[in-house]
Amino acid sequence: MGSDGTLASNSKTGTNVADSGTTTASISGLQNYNDASGTATLTINKANATVVVAAYSVIYDGSSHTASVTSITGVNGENGSTVGSVDLSGTTHTNAGTYTGDAWIFTGTGNYNNTSGTVNNAIAKATATVNVVDYTGIYDGGAHTAGCGQ
Repeated sequence: MGSDGTLASNSKTGTNVADSGTTTASISGLQNYNDASGTATLTINKANATVVVAAYSVIYDGSSHTASVTSITGVNGENGSTVGSVDLSGTTHTNAGTYTGDAWIFTGTGNYNNTSGTVNNAIAKATATVNVVDYTGIYDGGAHTAGCGQ
């Protein structure tokens, strides 16, 4: 006569990186088999998000300028802060110039890898306005000036 035995299982199911872990299963009490057990590992690795950062090209206006995030998209279509955040502080400039290789840093939420990249930004020189005032008059022996007005 045989014995039905006992099967003990502890399945592991997950969708997020935090769900990773181990599980065990065992069988015992069978007449023709030794008791046995095993361990399985559920590993969910972080994914790479798609991060798009837009550079700027503006004319000097005295204000600081910073690159902007066009989009942050996860593997399931999630977007924005649910996927992560971008530090753009390395892309901020005020003075005219070409800024090649300005760094940005992406910090992913629990299911996404951190990453970084660069953009090339530019602030062109502005055109100054010079107001020159003429002097026209009849000789009177006094000093007169033609030049910058207000």
